Amino acid sequence: MKYTETGIIKQEMPKRHIYLLFIIIFVSLLCYFHSDRYTHSLDYLMRMLETRALDPVYKRDLFDGALSGMLNTLDDNSSYFLPKLYKEIDESLRQEISGGIGAVFQVNEETGKAVISFTLPNTPAREAGLMPGDEIILVGDMKVEGLSQNKIREHLIGEVGTPVALEIFRPSTSQTLQFSVIRSRIRLETVEGLKRSKTGTWEFFLPPFSEEDIKTVLVRGKEKAEVSQEAVISGEGRDLSEKFLAQRKIAYVRVTSFGEHTAEELKNTLLMLQKRGMEGLILDLRDNYGGLLDAANNVCDLFLEKGEIIVTTRGRNQQILKEVRASGRKVFDSRIPMAVLINGNSASASEIVAACLQDHSREGKLNVVCVGVRSFGKGTVQELIALGPLPDDHRVVRENMEGTEEFSTQSWEGWHRLWKASPRAAIRITVASYWRPSGKNIHRFRRGEEIAGEDEDWGVLPDDGMEVDFPRTARGKVLSSFSKKYEEFFSKCYYGTLTPEELKNIYKIDPQLKKAVWWEYENISPRKEPSSDEKIL
Repeated sequence: MKYTETGIIKQEMPKRHIYLLFIIIFVSLLCYFHSDRYTHSLDYLMRMLETRALDPVYKRDLFDGALSGMLNTLDDNSSYFLPKLYKEIDESLRQEISGGIGAVFQVNEETGKAVISFTLPNTPAREAGLMPGDEIILVGDMKVEGLSQNKIREHLIGEVGTPVALEIFRPSTSQTLQFSVIRSRIRLETVEGLKRSKTGTWEFFLPPFSEEDIKTVLVRGKEKAEVSQEAVISGEGRDLSEKFLAQRKIAYVRVTSFGEHTAEELKNTLLMLQKRGMEGLILDLRDNYGGLLDAANNVCDLFLEKGEIIVTTRGRNQQILKEVRASGRKVFDSRIPMAVLINGNSASASEIVAACLQDHSREGKLNVVCVGVRSFGKGTVQELIALGPLPDDHRVVRENMEGTEEFSTQSWEGWHRLWKASPRAAIRITVASYWRPSGKNIHRFRRGEEIAGEDEDWGVLPDDGMEVDFPRTARGKVLSSFSKKYEEFFSKCYYGTLTPEELKNIYKIDPQLKKAVWWEYENISPRKEPSSDEKIL
């Protein structure tokens, strides 16, 4: 420390501090030059485009485009989700609509009227008194006649806890009624039955074959051989009279996707059906594009003994990462024959379930057959990573959240509000592949521009003699006339408007289902005749 002529104290920095400062500067420069040059180039290009492009651009739009492009170069299943799409996917996997009312409605194509088909149990719509058949006239101040189903849905859904005003015309009483329904979190179901009842609950048991169906039997491997009714009763060497002419309790259960609550829903359904005397089960996984890997594992758990392999996941170079085994939560009676329906749109988690059940059946542990056509062939695991709020997410919030005022993200308060309010974006990347219990591959791998051929080992194939083509879909492509008839039929099943007479045509509408039911009848154990003592009781 030294005194100057002005009397001001001049303090010299110790030499060790100077050396430390030089080291820090040197390390910082070293880090800069050794950092990823691509990151600097990308940042430079974004700044150039933002300042020099002819039309004004947002950095966020450039960022979204860059991220989409990067992920699209990885594989067909890696992608970047913009906030709105991510919100929809997240709700689908969690099986929840945030801010719904619980009313399921249809728009009549001829009249343009929106008619409530049913209300879900324990939802605001049912508690408010909305009823099947009610016609929605107004949602708030908006007249809904002539609007699309999606447009009406957008106005019905809002923030949890907020009211939505509805004006309803009730044809049964010729009254126009006003309702104020408080939006809530609505639980979505992924396990469905054959058709809905008037109360909105599912009916699961299939109708028996008609006499016309009974006359068309499988005779010594020849499909659709026409025989007389006497031959049916004699069974051409097999006793089919009791099997085909009596009502058997064959249940139809459809799993639409694999979400957080799918296994719980299916467990409750299986327990209920077995309690009601289910003799055969048809598990429909057609058009099921998948969902959560854990959900698929938990579903398989319901059918397997403790310790049996469900699926194996592998990483790079096919290195085994994890072997998933049943935990001992089985509820299904293995003696019950089960037919699993698959098609070209059965993918991912649905293929895990179908492959697992098929492999264990081939080992004699289950009585399962896969019916339909070859599945899609998606045997990879994707991880969904939500991104934190980005600097200009306030613009995204304004675009996606009605009534949200603009606010700055430069302050802590603004950033905190954005974190809570923003429907954040996400990336989905492929992190592993999964393999059947038998050790066989499921994924239809690409080799450069070429994709694995139909003669190679991928996906889930129907069992021998169980392949049934379906003119409704061909590997994801919907076909015309038959498709419309099928969709109309099962739309009526979903909305509960199918009549008992129409239900009798189900086996004409759905040849894959018909094939599965034939197999069920041939594999259901004959009913034991009650003893004389039991008859007296």
